[in-house]
Amino acid sequence: MTQIQHREAWLLASREFDENRSESLWQRCLEQCDQDPNEAKAQYLNEAAALYDQHLAQGRGEGTPHPDGSGGVRRGRPPKQPRVGLWARLKEPSPLNPVVAAIPLGLVALWIILGYIFAQTRPPFVVWGVLLAIIYVPAAAIIGYAALFTLRYRLSGTFRRERAAEVEGLSLWAIVSVLLFGAISTFLLWAM
Repeated sequence: MTQIQHREAWLLASREFDENRSESLWQRCLEQCDQDPNEAKAQYLNEAAALYDQHLAQGRGEGTPHPDGSGGVRRGRPPKQPRVGLWARLKEPSPLNPVVAAIPLGLVALWIILGYIFAQTRPPFVVWGVLLAIIYVPAAAIIGYAALFTLRYRLSGTFRRERAAEVEGLSLWAIVSVLLFGAISTFLLWAM
């Protein structure tokens, strides 16, 4: 029996045995242990831990040490989802396209803030209005996008499966945008 240097090798071997064991190694262990499943499991864990230990010692991180690739944790990062650009999202054939809601709300917010900027005559207030526009217009667009995204997410199972990874990031942006939009809207109502 070889000395295991990395303690996580045992964890990986145990996880592999429970979730995704290599059938070729399992059959070989059963044959060597006269079909005794307890001894075969112990031998399997020893051999798998030794393979994981060797694999971890080589600095390759978590990955399958088996030559046939059938057992163990898959090598590398999870597959990267292809990024979908704004133009591709704009062309989605749906009346509930989130980008379609974001653009009009952003334009309405732009007209509101331009009214505030043109109503001001002193330069500090004009600069302040431009700075507010930099936050106000995108915040309105994000609110519109998040609202229609949520509606479509609730109504369409296909959309839910395709865009499940975006929900957490979008929810944070939506909360921040609602807070900023509300604060700036309150200021604009007070200033006019």
